Amino acid sequence: SFVHTISISYLNNKQKKTILFKTFNSQIISHETRMTEENGARTIAMDMIHSEEEIKHALSHLLGTACDDDGHQSSWLQGHETMTLYRNVRKKYVPEDYWKEHQFKDGPRQVCTFRSIDRGLMAAYQAGCCPILERPASVMYVNVNPRDVAAALQSTHDRYCRWVEHKAGRTTEQVRKGNRADFAGTLDVAFQMQVSHHESKQQFSVIDVDDNNPDTWLKRIRDAIGDDAIEMIIDTKNGFHVVYRPTKMPSEAHVRLTEVLESDTGKGKDEKVTKLGGCAVSCPLPGGYQADHKTRIIHCSCATVLKTKSEPNLSDLKL
Repeated sequence: SFVHTISISYLNNKQKKTILFKTFNSQIISHETRMTEENGARTIAMDMIHSEEEIKHALSHLLGTACDDDGHQSSWLQGHETMTLYRNVRKKYVPEDYWKEHQFKDGPRQVCTFRSIDRGLMAAYQAGCCPILERPASVMYVNVNPRDVAAALQSTHDRYCRWVEHKAGRTTEQVRKGNRADFAGTLDVAFQMQVSHHESKQQFSVIDVDDNNPDTWLKRIRDAIGDDAIEMIIDTKNGFHVVYRPTKMPSEAHVRLTEVLESDTGKGKDEKVTKLGGCAVSCPLPGGYQADHKTRIIHCSCATVLKTKSEPNLSDLKL
């Protein structure tokens, strides 16, 4: 394992405090302070990862470093491209009373970039640190296609210039006198969000199967696409995500897939299969948690992981 945990305990004002440090290649990447008194609002959860090997395996597919037909490894990332993963907070995973009581926002947190498997594992630990109150609603996600850093940088610049001119009404001199730390932090957050929304090229598409029975909708989708075009099938909390390469599908397979998607007449919560669209297509990160569920790969193109769907082990989840 590249990641290690160091625990230091000490007394402060007669209160025992324990600091847990997560280190990656001897560098501290995160820390958590636990107090003997209940202090959920300020305590950080660090249990969003359940399998480092699963994460590295999934990233090897998304980065293009899995072995090809000739046994060689290669990556399709170009100089201006990167990959991103993040922690997302989903309202639907917690009871309504819990959500109303704590009132945290729905949406992505801690967008992290990476260009290698090792850096991706480090990014997963960084993104996985979250306030303990958000932990029951948190999900680890990864964008399935490369992001365009150059386009994201240009967009961030354009958006900030428009904000200064039209919203803030500040002059150049006023901006120079501003708090540089706040200025840099705001731009950094804005840039990371722009990176996640600028797709460089489409390697993969994703079908979201909202049905836990692998012999119904998942089987129909799998038969329509064909195993030769499927990169991996991910077991999620409410069903499966099928990550596939459209360019490997023959024309008749596209027709079959369209027919299966159109045969689902459900709407809203009753919809069983959905082709994810937009420029930021993502899926739950294998090896990470989806609320209380351990997300796993149950089938992949290199056929190194073949597992059956199982119930989540709630005893492994410590809040």
